[in-house]
Order: sequence, then structure tokens, then C-alpha cells
Amino acid sequence: MSPSSLADIYNRHGKDFARCGEYALAVQNYNKAVELNPTFAEAYNNRGTVYFRIKQYEQAIIDYDEAIALNPTLAEAYNGRGTAYLYLKQYEQAIDDFSKVVKLKPDFVGAYYGRGFIYKTLKQYAQAIDDFDKVIELNPNFAAAYINRGLAYKHLKQYESAIRDFDKVTELKPNFAAAYYNRGNAYFYRKQYTQALQDYNKAIQLNPNFAAAYINRGITYNDGLNQYERAIQDYDEAIRLNPNYANAYNNRAVSHHCLKQYEQALADYDKAVELDPNFTRAKKNRAACLQALGR
Repeated sequence: MSPSSLADIYNRHGKDFARCGEYALAVQNYNKAVELNPTFAEAYNNRGTVYFRIKQYEQAIIDYDEAIALNPTLAEAYNGRGTAYLYLKQYEQAIDDFSKVVKLKPDFVGAYYGRGFIYKTLKQYAQAIDDFDKVIELNPNFAAAYINRGLAYKHLKQYESAIRDFDKVTELKPNFAAAYYNRGNAYFYRKQYTQALQDYNKAIQLNPNFAAAYINRGITYNDGLNQYERAIQDYDEAIRLNPNYANAYNNRAVSHHCLKQYEQALADYDKAVELDPNFTRAKKNRAACLQALGR
């Protein structure tokens, strides 16, 4: 049997082990494959994917580099390297790789999604939406694309479009708490407080440990409905779930402040600033509280 034929066997064994989550054995087989055939681009790419799965991103990039050097049209290697760069927050390199992928394979869904996710992270929301549009065109059931496009729309204050996307996520994934939470946020910004509460309630029902949902439901009770006691109950729960949640202490203090419970408010403002010494809003609120107390 020729070395290249034997390398093919080791490469197949590597893929079998990788599918089973036996990553150390997969790497051993890919090592043997490239030892027998040093120009085996697919084996380098596959080994890079294993390194990526075990979060050895720099090592993965080395293998993807080799795969690309051997086969400059291997779209999967560019996509893998782009994803590794994304996890390393090396966004420009990742965008370059994802862009190369879609030139090579215009229907490569993952590359559009990865690039769109980076654009959203970089607050380039219009470009993010364009990429998520393409993802959804290619795969109309890609829930993550809808939720991220919805978040991009929300940042652009296009709340109706955001709500439509979150609606779609709840159809595709009815038990996905984050979809209801994000739709609740969009309703809140539209001052549709009843709908916001319904969505926060659903998010909490699905995930009783969702501290941010308690916070935002509390904000809805406080800012939207002037139900300060109800707001305090939600902030209490958020703090129970995350005792280091500075924003929860600040928000609870605001509710106490609105009820003229100044001592309780002051204690919470103090705690918020203790947890986050750069929390400017909490410092301003504390100064107003001290003034109300005549101090």
C-alpha cells in the first residue's frame, strides 16, 4: 500500500475518532496521516478542527495555515481559521477569512453568520444585518441568525423589525428563554410594558436563574409602571442569583429612593459603588440620596 493510501486510512480513522469525541486519538491519527503524506491538506484541516474543538485556537490556526498553503481553494480551512480568529477576538483577520470563504463558496452559511456576528460585535449593525439576511435566505430555520439580526435591529432602534425576528425565534425554539427576554426588551423600548412583562415572565419561567430577566422586569415595574415594591422584589431575586451584580443594587436603590426609603437606598448605592468603583450613575444617584437625607 502506498504512503498516500495509508494516509487516507489514518485520516478516515481520525474523523471517526473526532466524531466520537476521542480527540487525542483523532490527533494521533491525523499526525500519522500528515507524516505519511506531508501535502495532505485535508488532514491538516481536520487536525486544525480538532484543536479548535479542544480550544487550542493558536494551534488550530497553524494547521489551517498549512492546509491553505497546500490548497488555497479549501473553503473549510478559511472558515475554520476565521472561526478560530473570532474566538481569539482577532476580528479583522476573521472577517478576511470569512470573506474569502464566501467568494469560494457563495452558499457557505457559516461564513456569513460568523462575519455577521463580528460586524454586530463591532457595532457595524447594517453590515451585520446584510450578512444575517444572507444566512436566513440560505437557511430559513437558522434561529441564531434571527436572534442576532433582531439584536442588530434593536441597536438601530428598529424595534418592530427586531420583534419580528424574535417572534421567529420563539417559533423555531419555543423554550429559548433569551428570545423572550430580548423581545421583552424591544417591547420595553416601545413602551409596551404589558407585552414586555409577559415576555420577561416567560423567560423567567423557562430559566428561573435568569438574573438579567429579573433586572429588566424590575425596571419595567419601576420605570414603566411605578410599581416600586414589585420592582424591589425582582431586584432582590437578581441579587440572590448574583450577589456581585452592581446594577441590581443601583436599581433596587432607585426603587427605595422613589419610595423615600432613603437609608435602604443609600446602602444599596454604597454597595453598587463598592462593586464597581467606576459606576458613575450610582455615584450620582447616591449624591442625590445624601442630599435628600440632608447630609
